[in-house]
Amino acid sequence: MEIQEGDTNSGIDGVGTEPSDGSRSPPCISLETELLEAQRIAQVGSWLSDFQENVIRWSPEVYRIFGLSPNAWHATHEAFMSLVHPEDRGRVQAAVDAALAGDAYDIEHRILRPDGKIRIVRERGKVEFDGAGRPLQMIGTVHDITDRKWQEEELRRRELRFRLAQQAARFGIWEWELAEDRIHWDANCWIMLGYAPDTPGVLSYAQWRAMVHPDDLEDVDEQWRRQLAGNDRFTIEFRYECSHGGWAWVQGRGQVIEYDDEGQPQRLMGTHVDISQIKRAEQQAHQAQQRAKAYLNTAGVIMLTLGRNGIIEMANQRACSTLKCDARSIVGLDWFEQFVPERYRHDMRARFNAMMTNHILRLHESRMDSPILTRTGEKRWIRWTAVTLRDERGLPEAVLCSGEDITEQRHAWQEKEKIVQILEAAPDIVCSCDEHGRIHYMNRAGLAFWNLPDGLPQPGEPAPVSLQDLQPDWAIQRVLKEGFPAALQTGHWCVESAIINAQGEETPVHQTVVAHPPENGDALRFSTLIRDISLQKRYETELHRQAFEDTLTAIPNRRHFESVLEKELQRAERYGHPFSVMLLDVDHFKSLNDRFGHEVGDEVLYALAQRLDQCRRASDTLARWGGEEFIALLPEILLDQAIQAAEGMRRRIEDEPFKTVGRVTISLGVAQFFPGETMRDLIRRADQALYQAKSQGRNQVAGFFPGSPSPDSPCKGRG
Repeated sequence: MEIQEGDTNSGIDGVGTEPSDGSRSPPCISLETELLEAQRIAQVGSWLSDFQENVIRWSPEVYRIFGLSPNAWHATHEAFMSLVHPEDRGRVQAAVDAALAGDAYDIEHRILRPDGKIRIVRERGKVEFDGAGRPLQMIGTVHDITDRKWQEEELRRRELRFRLAQQAARFGIWEWELAEDRIHWDANCWIMLGYAPDTPGVLSYAQWRAMVHPDDLEDVDEQWRRQLAGNDRFTIEFRYECSHGGWAWVQGRGQVIEYDDEGQPQRLMGTHVDISQIKRAEQQAHQAQQRAKAYLNTAGVIMLTLGRNGIIEMANQRACSTLKCDARSIVGLDWFEQFVPERYRHDMRARFNAMMTNHILRLHESRMDSPILTRTGEKRWIRWTAVTLRDERGLPEAVLCSGEDITEQRHAWQEKEKIVQILEAAPDIVCSCDEHGRIHYMNRAGLAFWNLPDGLPQPGEPAPVSLQDLQPDWAIQRVLKEGFPAALQTGHWCVESAIINAQGEETPVHQTVVAHPPENGDALRFSTLIRDISLQKRYETELHRQAFEDTLTAIPNRRHFESVLEKELQRAERYGHPFSVMLLDVDHFKSLNDRFGHEVGDEVLYALAQRLDQCRRASDTLARWGGEEFIALLPEILLDQAIQAAEGMRRRIEDEPFKTVGRVTISLGVAQFFPGETMRDLIRRADQALYQAKSQGRNQVAGFFPGSPSPDSPCKGRG
């Protein structure tokens, strides 16, 4: 069925006729103009399908919706259907068939405009029949509903995001209609109390109040009174009785959202959030505080309480034994004057005064190590942490200090410095870490590689990085799950791995892990030696590229193609999947070389390879076969489809002249794989097809497979 353009004889919808001289009365012209303008504004066009004349007429608005020009588009019914989205064509054809059987024609579907855009339209129509029940014509409209569909989809997504956010946050929504004494709860309000989601969600105020814990009623009632008296918003925490008889802590928020003409509240709205876990955590924290008080008396570390001016108020047994004095004699002494060496006294007192004046809250934020002097004059190193104790007004009243004697550890660190000096001079990266990958040491080579601050970490302080920060996820998982266990069993473990450099790129390395089992209570440690092998890998990559990539065109070479084709042959034989091979050749390439020179010829081959590579599918393989010949593997494709793909390549090359030599053409031969044949058989048939294309005048496509009339007359497609 033909679709005619909206010429001057079609009226506003292609139905009406006009006098042959084109004359029309002004009222008709005005009315039609207004109707056309109305169609344009409403994005609704009209159409008529005349079954007697076998034509379809469109109004101008239909052409606009479909993105077509009335004077440049002539098509059959099949061409019209080609404008319908492929996934919708079956539904559209079914709707047309149903309309011809007497049903109403009303369908929404997508169309493909020539500019590549997809629009959504709604078509409505009705078939008129003659007295014998034969269809005469079908009249209808087409409405562009793309914008409305997008708005509906956006609204749906927004509603979905809100529901997902509500589910993730697990909050309920309530609404209180004061005049009607109705409190509405959504499903989440009931769920957090253990009820079924479909529990009736309307309560009276008395019913609601009966669910509140008796100890919380006074606060809740007061909050309601304040809210109804004019406060904008409120927040209150209270308990509800659950379905199982227990109590759930809830944080209620709300505000008045509607007032009557006299300014009296009429409706409130708000949310419920289950805070039972938070309340349980607060209770556990309180119990932990009580346990901490008992811990002070039995702790294996030094515990001191310093009051105003640094006077000792409390010292535990470990403190007394370390200081070589008893508890009675130590209380009341000035800590800084009696037990801190003079060199460190000023700094320590300044830190203490800062804590007592709210300037800092915790000394352990600066991780302080300092020496003390015992009553016998011995110098001991202590690692200190401290917490400010506050009175009921929140003002500092004392500092609780906790100290660990690290004197022996410092001696051990000094012995290790000799080894560290050797490691610092090593060109390879050396790290020491714990079983979780936290780094406790890194030599200068590592610090320089990652642009980390120069110098070693302070004694006892880990570097501010871990192996997880320095290696990609796949590499660190292998180190933690394979390397560490293997090193514990055999003493060491070696592997090719990778690290992330300062620019965020992966660098290949050779990595050795050595285990240091714990001794004398020490923690388990691992050392890792990392050697950069990126230069070696680049050499290997270049060798691989030279072996499998064509140096002139930068696409795979013949060796690589044969390897891929062999695998595809095996796959096709095993699973019965079809595939085709395409062999192509540059027409008159020798003449081009003779005329412009070999250097220009090479440029043409390179540019041709890039254009051909752009034409292939992601699953296809394109390679240079030799000289000016190229070959392509097309998986999962039959001969006719392969010929179409080859024709597309041919047109692309023909239609885009080359910068230096102008127009270049190619000839292509296509062969489909036939079960049982070898690689050589398949390529020979593609070569025969190429010869056929050449012998018939070049710049064309030919293809055949076993079963064709003869190799000398293969199937052929031409541009």
